[in-house]
Amino acid sequence: MAGPGVVFVACPLKRTEAVDVRLPIERFLQNTPSGFDESCRIAVDEFARMRDAAVLRPPDRDESGIEALYTYYDQLMAMESKLPISGSQIRIRFTWYDAFAKKSVFSGKKESLHSSPFERTCLLFNVAALQSQIARGQNFDSDVGLKAAVKHFQGAAGVF
Repeated sequence: MAGPGVVFVACPLKRTEAVDVRLPIERFLQNTPSGFDESCRIAVDEFARMRDAAVLRPPDRDESGIEALYTYYDQLMAMESKLPISGSQIRIRFTWYDAFAKKSVFSGKKESLHSSPFERTCLLFNVAALQSQIARGQNFDSDVGLKAAVKHFQGAAGVF
């Protein structure tokens, strides 16, 4: 049980911007021997929808929110082994905002890179932040709530 005066801290989520992943991937694949066919278009469209669902709207503050982030993360990892998303080949500009920027004149500090590892890192940050938020929202006065909080705080710590 949490004692009086105990404060649990949750990490804020990073925000991102919409990204057109379709056009750069399509351009790259059109210049390959196998080309860009209908099955490629369907796969790229699904990937774009997956990103939009995972990062453009605030995630659900439960397991389904974590699952959406991990699903997109897994798909991004799979694509990295097949497609060179970088500044020199498939130029997809990923933009993410600082999660800790205060509401002030300087808020909105952002970083933009043509790098899928940068996108993955920001995704993992949001997985950990979301887990910390879920943990903080638990009922600390019950054993079930306390166990759920511990599970999610440990998950967040592991990802961070």
